Amino acid sequence: MRYRRRLFLVAVLAACGWFTAQVASPLPAQQKSGTPAASKDQNGTLNVRYANAYLKLVEAELRKLQDTNRKLPGTIRPSVIEAMEAAVGEARDRLNAAQKQQSDMEGGLYLLAAQSELKAAQESLGKAEAANREVPDTVGRFEVARLQAALELAQVKLEKARILDADSPLAQVQWEIEQLREQVQDLRLIVALLRDRN
Repeated sequence: MRYRRRLFLVAVLAACGWFTAQVASPLPAQQKSGTPAASKDQNGTLNVRYANAYLKLVEAELRKLQDTNRKLPGTIRPSVIEAMEAAVGEARDRLNAAQKQQSDMEGGLYLLAAQSELKAAQESLGKAEAANREVPDTVGRFEVARLQAALELAQVKLEKARILDADSPLAQVQWEIEQLREQVQDLRLIVALLRDRN
């Protein structure tokens, strides 16, 4: 069993290494002629189609979670619903950016995503502080501290995004891998919490 797990891990790492090398190196067509393999128009259309399909997916996932809570109240925690709502907002922003074909520093996809995340973090903290002003300790101090830390992280991500939109494809892939690691960690925590409740 351990041998299989190690073999699987090696295969995953090899695939990640291959993918990173492919993204970091120019395509053969780019090496020969100095032009992209696909036209900008075609790439822009694909970006819009992809962003639209992704938006439909996250909206469907959000509706599914909301439906689960309607049928069995309290099954899905409010923080999970809020995270999905933030994901839907980010997906909408990405679709808008793709439709406008904004790829400069002021409208790049990384920047729009970071702005959306910052807005969601500000709203979450604002709601918690407002609730505590009305009724003290409605939101616990540890949750408030977590929301403040999330806001600080979102502010740093926004600074990073300003640089990242113009950075190399390799730097962008490395950033996205780091983001995926964070999301995997978040998902592990959610799964652990759900297991604990059952």
